[in-house]
This record gives sequence, C-alpha cells and structure tokens, in this order.
Amino acid sequence: MGLFFNKKETENYEEIIAQIKANLSDDKESNLKHLKKMCEKYKKHEMSNEILKEIGRMIFENTSDEKKEELNNVIYKDIISHLEKGQDYMRVGDLKNAKKELEEFIKTDQIVKEDRVSIPYSPRNSIEFLLCNELNPEKRAKDIGIDYSTGYLRLGSIAIEEKNIDKAVEYLNKSIKFNPYNATARFELIDAYKRKGDLKLIKEEIDRTYKYVYLPNDLGRFYRDLGYYYIEKGEFELAKCLYVYSIQFDNTKNDLVINELQYIFSKTGDKQIPEVEEAMKIITKENIPEFFDKNNIGIVLYLYKQVQADKQENSPAGKFIKNIAEFYLKYLK
Repeated sequence: MGLFFNKKETENYEEIIAQIKANLSDDKESNLKHLKKMCEKYKKHEMSNEILKEIGRMIFENTSDEKKEELNNVIYKDIISHLEKGQDYMRVGDLKNAKKELEEFIKTDQIVKEDRVSIPYSPRNSIEFLLCNELNPEKRAKDIGIDYSTGYLRLGSIAIEEKNIDKAVEYLNKSIKFNPYNATARFELIDAYKRKGDLKLIKEEIDRTYKYVYLPNDLGRFYRDLGYYYIEKGEFELAKCLYVYSIQFDNTKNDLVINELQYIFSKTGDKQIPEVEEAMKIITKENIPEFFDKNNIGIVLYLYKQVQADKQENSPAGKFIKNIAEFYLKYLK
C-alpha cells in the first residue's frame, strides 16, 4: 500500500501534471509526441509511478478511436472473456471449468495496484463509484473498468460449495477490497462464517456490512442475517421483529421469512407476529439502525437530482438511480 503524499509532494505532483496538461492542444498527434517526451523526463522522478500513470491516461485519451477500440478488444479477449466464460459455466453448474476460467481472470489483477494518488476499484454503477470516492479523502477512487470484485466473489462461492471455507473467506475479502459496496460479497462472507459456526465473526461482519448497503433488497438481507444471529443467541423476540421488519425492504423473500418465523414459533410456542411499527420500535430500542446509512442516502439523492437536471430519468442508469431514490423518499416522508 502506497504512502500518503506529504504537502510538498502533493503540490509538486499537481504542479507537474498541470504543466503537462497546459501544453496539450487539439492536435492529438502533437500531444502524443509531447506526452512521450514527458514520460522520458519523469521516469526517474521520485514520484514517477504516479506521474507516469497520469500520463498514461492522457496518452489513452489522445489515442485515435481505432486504436482505442483495438486496445479495448485486447483487454476483452485476454481478460474479461475469462470472467464471462467462468460465469457461463457457473450458470450450468460446471464448477470445475468455472473455477479454471475465473482463476485465469484474477491472475491479471496485478496490473492494478494502489499508489499514492489513487485506489483502484471495480464499482458496478455510478452510485458505487461515488460512494468509493468518499472512503479515503486523501486519495481518489479509480474505476479500473474490470470487475475483479465479481471474479473473486464467484470464486468465493465456488470455494464455499467445495467446503473450503478458509479459501472462500480469502477470495471474498479480495472481492470486497475491489468493491466495498458489493453487498453480495459481504453477505456471502457472512454465509462463510455461518459455515464455520463462529457467531462472533458473523456479528462483526453483519455490523460492518451495514455501512455499505444502499439497495433495499440488501437492507432486507441485513435484517434477516441479524435475525439469524439472534436466533442462534436465543433472543427469539428480537429475531422475530427483525424478520418482520425486513419484509418492507424485500418482499420477494416472504417464504424464507415465514419459515424462520415458524422455527421461532416451534422454539417459543408464541405465534404472535408483531406489526411493522412495533418491530421498528423494538429494533430502535436495541440501537439497530432502522434505515440506510445517512451518507449513502445523501449520495443517492444527490445523483437523483443530477439525473433530473440532465433529464435522464428514462436512461438505464437514470431509471436505476430513480427507483432507489424514490424508495428512499417514500420512506423518509
């Protein structure tokens, strides 16, 4: 992990980049010649790694569309195709070949490393990218455009199926490192700890997950996993409230919730089901959050305003953001 800039280094880096950009023009060929000279000039600089990365981005921006397409095709064929093939094999239950393809895919993750300027992430959408930007004010988030988070998630799932739980934990933590807001990976990690039967680790990971949840169905899963934990602790009334409360965030899991409630009934003999309002009061009393993290709410609502201002509500990304934001606003009224 790279060290943070000190104040002098930051000013020096920013001044160098500004000077390089100041000499760029509308002539891409001329720009490329200039940028190649800058590569030579700064290759032995004390901050050469960070400077050359930024120059590399400028070179790509000044590359012809034809060359960009060629480069993108190389990336697709040599890297991304392994992820897609691995997921295709998983869909048909061929875990052996899925694992082989996915292992080929993650071998390439060494091409992206954290440095003193930026942290590489593989967010799945614009919300996650903005949220990642908030994680470390000293550095900027860099969208690497290759979904290593999903690759490691799939390998973690395969490892769980193979009952290699320690390996699953390793893979899932790597998935989370590439995308802290990949809640699927976080919940899979909780499942891995369930296989280990370690209640302490389960509770710690559930608590940690809350900050990174922004989708309604994931918040529903958060409450269900807490319900599981409190069942294991023998705190059945609180578990019952958590399962009931979860339904308003994800009503596609009603059957699962009913099964868990029936299990609680069998243990307690009490078949009364609390109303949502009553469940919320008990959850709040136990210092369990009743809605999303405030920072996540702020980011989503900010993006929604941008979508509205740009009149992009009907674009795929706009619809995605709009649906989440309107869920938030309905609840917050």
